[in-house]
Amino acid sequence: MSRPYRFPMPTRTDAELTFLEKLEAAARASQTSYVEKFMNAALWMPRQQLARLLAQWSVYQKAREIHGSIVDCGVAFGASTLAWANFIATTDPYCHSKRVIAFDTFEGFPALDEADNGPESGQGLGRVGGMAAPLDEEIAALAALHDTNRPISHIPRVELVKGDACKTIPAYVAANRHLVISLLSLDFDLYQPTRVALDCFLPLMPRGAVVLFDEANCKDWPGESVALKESGLLSRGRLLRCEYTSTTSYMVLE
Repeated sequence: MSRPYRFPMPTRTDAELTFLEKLEAAARASQTSYVEKFMNAALWMPRQQLARLLAQWSVYQKAREIHGSIVDCGVAFGASTLAWANFIATTDPYCHSKRVIAFDTFEGFPALDEADNGPESGQGLGRVGGMAAPLDEEIAALAALHDTNRPISHIPRVELVKGDACKTIPAYVAANRHLVISLLSLDFDLYQPTRVALDCFLPLMPRGAVVLFDEANCKDWPGESVALKESGLLSRGRLLRCEYTSTTSYMVLE
């Protein structure tokens, strides 16, 4: 059987990894079609992924009334990006100005900073090229497909920005002078792109907007916490733990 997940999962127990292998085998042996699986997702979604989706939905609700787009920093397989897009399509289908702008190299980490040297170095993933998921074309195609299943489908909901975020983020902000942000999701893992994102995007976020952190206070990925502390954000609101998940946290700007 092929490896069910391309990245190591060092925080999962042997029992959890065995569960995933058995779930992969069950999906391959299933008599249901892909569409039947999609429409009965609770049969196939591990509880950890359901927990992340619930946490994401909870944070989205806190920012929903704030005008502006959602910026997703760190795309990987595209699950969070498309979840944001489908949340908008479900709750605010006619607000075509609320978009999801997602940044990633899609080629893994381009560089690391001294601030990224955690005690476990990201459990082997903290290296140049680490966390590579070259899926940008596939994600873009799926985003376009989902657009056909919502109102105002001729206006794309998702924009993928490929490249080193330390360069693409300042360029994007300079080229899009209209941009206002209601929710900033930070999952770059590393110091430099997280710091650039905070420096460039925070001035575009009004009171009540939300910043979501995936690895704040995480010893294996210390760069995100260093960038958070240096940004001065800790004096602008309370850093609250997300419901349902163990590593994610958020801040409502005051």
